[in-house]
Amino acid sequence: MSKDEIMHFPESSEVLDIVLHALHNSRCTCPTPSIDVFEMALQRMPRYGISPADHVRPGTFIFKCIVSHAPDSPLAAYTLAAQCGLHDLAVECSPYMLNVPVADITEDAAERMGPIYIKSALLLHTKYHRQLRDAAGRPPDPHPPLPHCEPEKQRDLLRDWIGTVGGLLMETVPGMPIATASTLRVTLTN
Repeated sequence: MSKDEIMHFPESSEVLDIVLHALHNSRCTCPTPSIDVFEMALQRMPRYGISPADHVRPGTFIFKCIVSHAPDSPLAAYTLAAQCGLHDLAVECSPYMLNVPVADITEDAAERMGPIYIKSALLLHTKYHRQLRDAAGRPPDPHPPLPHCEPEKQRDLLRDWIGTVGGLLMETVPGMPIATASTLRVTLTN
């Protein structure tokens, strides 16, 4: 191949840019591409003999870029990490999966994640729901009687608290977005 010969790459310049920057672990100078472009780049890496697992590791620029998409695109970022078997990336993206209702995980996303990562996502929701239920399920300890708050008033308040918390906890289910559950938590603490 001569120096004047032109090579054709079927990828877009954005995808090729990510592949090359991942290969050399260098920082892109252009704006951060979309999560879809990162997905295409990671899917194309093996075509050029590049393993995503070798080049998308904690501390690398591409790893940080994909994690930066997790707050706005948690399902896409987590699915990409799972699909490529990038465990560390999936772990970094997983807390944002609490913002995704389980019902919003499509069959396609579940298939691309594979059984291990879809199970992890579902267990994350279940564990969060259990922790919320356990934290809210314990009534506050009564305080010593005060002139304006006798034991009878404390019992009434405790009964009201149990009724309110019970009603709120009945509305929470595993898979509920964390924003909704957080609103319930704020309600409980006030």
